[in-house]
Parts: sequence; C-alpha cells; structure tokens
Amino acid sequence: MFSWRFFFLLPGAIALGVAIGLRGVPESLLTRSSHNPLKQVATVVRHGWAILVLALSVVNGAVMFGFVTYLAPALEANGQSPAIAGVVVASYGVSVLVCTRAFGYVAQRTPAALILAGGATMLLIGYAIAGATQTVVTILAASLLAGGAYAFMQSTFQTWATDVVPEARGTATALFATAIFTGAALATSAVAGLASANRYSTLFMIAALVTLPVLIFGSLARWRYRGSDAIARLTPEC
Repeated sequence: MFSWRFFFLLPGAIALGVAIGLRGVPESLLTRSSHNPLKQVATVVRHGWAILVLALSVVNGAVMFGFVTYLAPALEANGQSPAIAGVVVASYGVSVLVCTRAFGYVAQRTPAALILAGGATMLLIGYAIAGATQTVVTILAASLLAGGAYAFMQSTFQTWATDVVPEARGTATALFATAIFTGAALATSAVAGLASANRYSTLFMIAALVTLPVLIFGSLARWRYRGSDAIARLTPEC
C-alpha cells in the first residue's frame, strides 16, 4: 500500500500535465500591464467597501473552509471508519453541485443580501447540528448545509469582491482569495487543540458563534451596498 504522503504528489503531477498541455495556447493578453502592483493594492485598500468586504471575508473563510475540515475527523473520533467519514462528507460536494444549479434561479428573484443571509443561516444551522452530536446523520446534515452555504454565501461574497473596485478588479479578487484562505488557516489552527482532545461539540459550537457576524454584519452590509457607484461615497478625497 502507498503511504498517505504519496497522494499529495497527485495534484502536482496533474498540474504538470495541464501545464504541458497548455504550452501551445496563446496568451489572452497581447500587451503586458504596466500598472504597479503596489499601486493596485493601494487603490483597493483606499475604498471603504473593499476594506469591509476583505475583513468579512477573513471571517467567512474561517467558517466556510476552516471549521468544515473537522467534519470528517469528528465522525472518525466517534468510531466511524475513514471510508464512512469520507463518503458522508462527500455529500458536501453533491450539495454544492445541486445548490449551484439552483443559485442562478434564486439570484434572478432574490436580493443578494438575502441570498447571503440564507447561506449563512444554513451554515450556522449545520454547525449547531454537528455541535449537538457527531453521528452519521448529523454530520451528513451539516455537510449538506455547508455545501448549500458555499453555493449561496460564498458565491455572493465572491461576486461582491469583484464589484467593489472595478478599476482594480483583479487585485481585489486576489486580496479576497488571500483573506478567505487566511481566515481558513487561522480557524483550523485555532481549534486544532479541541480536535486533538476530541471536543468536537465545543469546536462546532464555536464555529456556529463565529458564523453569526457573517450572517448579521455581512447581510446588513450587502443590503446597504448599492454597487460600484456607492464606492465613491466611501472613498477619501485625494
């Protein structure tokens, strides 16, 4: 049997294959950008809405990608095999696929703030269920709800991040991704001790509490945001 470390080589091998396969594809941009990257970052951080979105994105990353990683270990800690835990948590991906299909329909008829609130509520309920007890049924429910939250809440945040600073959209998106994964890393590290002690009920209740600011402040801020034209009102005069 292969060591578990072997499987970390697979994504690298696949990426190498993709890079080789794309070597003949022409560049989409024929002219190289002359903009200074630091000036682009400065353009983003001068905008009040951008700072708010990035701050919320750190917390969003914590609840959307940080605490979620402990769903499968919680099942294993309660006597389930790694195979069963993996199959149960794989329902997250199924939920993402299904809810992503529904997202387009919902987005046409529902304000973005309510979509964000709905996704955050799903995630909060999922963590509360997982915090109550860690069985196949409860972790399955939490995984399904987390997948729905990804489709609705994470998609809304990502779209929001691309809109706040249109003149530096690429940089804003990169900072958004940095904020997301920073939050995920911080959350995973912060509760690692609880996971080591098998205190998963406490861990998931903390996750539910951390989701509350995303639900409340994120939804209210998105409700007040009126598009890139609102940025000028929060941008300091030069």
